[in-house]
Amino acid sequence: MIDLIRPTMHDRYQIKQLKALGCSDTDIAKILRITPKRLSDWQRKDPDIAEVLKEKPRPECTLHYPDYAPNVEEVFTCAGRRYYRFKEEYEMPAGRYKYFYAFLREIEMHCSLETLKKYVDAFEKILNGGKKGISLGDLWKLVWNLKTIIELDFDPQLVKKLASVAYFDETEDLSTYDSEYGEKKIQVWDEHQVRDFFLTKPIGELLGLKSISLESLETLLNQRMSILKELDLSLQTVSKENS
Repeated sequence: MIDLIRPTMHDRYQIKQLKALGCSDTDIAKILRITPKRLSDWQRKDPDIAEVLKEKPRPECTLHYPDYAPNVEEVFTCAGRRYYRFKEEYEMPAGRYKYFYAFLREIEMHCSLETLKKYVDAFEKILNGGKKGISLGDLWKLVWNLKTIIELDFDPQLVKKLASVAYFDETEDLSTYDSEYGEKKIQVWDEHQVRDFFLTKPIGELLGLKSISLESLETLLNQRMSILKELDLSLQTVSKENS
């Protein structure tokens, strides 16, 4: 019965002390006489344990490192957390810049690699016959959808992904990019309706939005997201009908 109420305060204390000694998660699980999977479940469900077990960036990889600090500036605040950026993108460590460049290329194409793959899959299903045979109507519909996406000035979701690389907080390892943590940042920004980064360098300059008001930006973003949502729904419907 006692085992059912774990993790206890003593478990949390032990985890903290063992982590401070440099023990691996596997060793911690052995000492606590639980499986690594159970420790992982605790980490997922318990914020205190998650914080203790979270991999911390090396001191030489944070924004306070002497080689980085002079090139970093504060940009905006959201949910009480400050976000920073490198004054010039080329000053970003190579391990992080490669992600910035990858998302930048997708913005320039106006379409993510994931979206392109979905369209290729849908084209193949139509050309292979499927339930409806080869439907030229569906094929042209998808061509029109993809053309519409390419002709849009930008995809707000792609911009957010770029921002999740360009803008970072004090806890992040700047030598790389954690995509899972990037998604969490985007969720926080969405929940607090933060739009400021759309108007900051480099995002504002990239999209030509430096002179737009926040109200106009909000309208523009809603329009783009509505169009893309309809196109995605159309893609899903055509793909399902031709499976």
